[in-house]
Amino acid sequence: MGDFMPKRLRQPDITIRQLLELSYSVYGKEVDDKKARAVLDVTDAKITYRNNLEEKKGEWTQTGRNVKIVFRCKSVPFSYKKSDNVSPHIFPVTFLIRNIDEGVDSAFKYRSGSNFKWKTTGQKISEGRNTAEKDRIRKKNKSVSESNIKNGIDAHFVFHLMNVLKHKRLLYGPDTTNGKLPKVTNKNLLFYFEKHSLYCLENFVIPMLNKPDKFFTDLR
Repeated sequence: MGDFMPKRLRQPDITIRQLLELSYSVYGKEVDDKKARAVLDVTDAKITYRNNLEEKKGEWTQTGRNVKIVFRCKSVPFSYKKSDNVSPHIFPVTFLIRNIDEGVDSAFKYRSGSNFKWKTTGQKISEGRNTAEKDRIRKKNKSVSESNIKNGIDAHFVFHLMNVLKHKRLLYGPDTTNGKLPKVTNKNLLFYFEKHSLYCLENFVIPMLNKPDKFFTDLR
């Protein structure tokens, strides 16, 4: 199974709090403001799967080694001009949390998007091609790109964050980039929460954890 199986979370691993603090420090500066994009673009999310997490008398209780929570997250791009005809964009967002009793100070892993690999046509529009050929390639590229979105692949996560998160032990699931660091799209190799994971974290995961009041006091 290889990368499909999550490596055991360890106490020294990066915590939710640490990545949130880092994310907030780069939003609107070194990367565009993902918090603003989450507000503008993400419309809804709901839990579709949870493991080792039960609700008892209004409180969440961990029942196994790691808690896994999967969301179905919807977004309708408004903060940028999209080039596809898929609406809404629907992505699974997955969190693996070591210990909910540690709240935002727990080690964790996450993923935005499915485990499918991004597909391309391998064709580029070059100056030497005639107009009809350029149109054909353009339509084919758009069709394949839309198919990727329908398969739940989050392009930003794949091409900006995936391999960086793997190196930081933050990636849940397989690395579908063939081990390539995003040296063009993310030349400083920054790691942070993108908009879908941030939306799910702030609106659902944090309220489930045992230290929400301390989190909001410290980070807002």
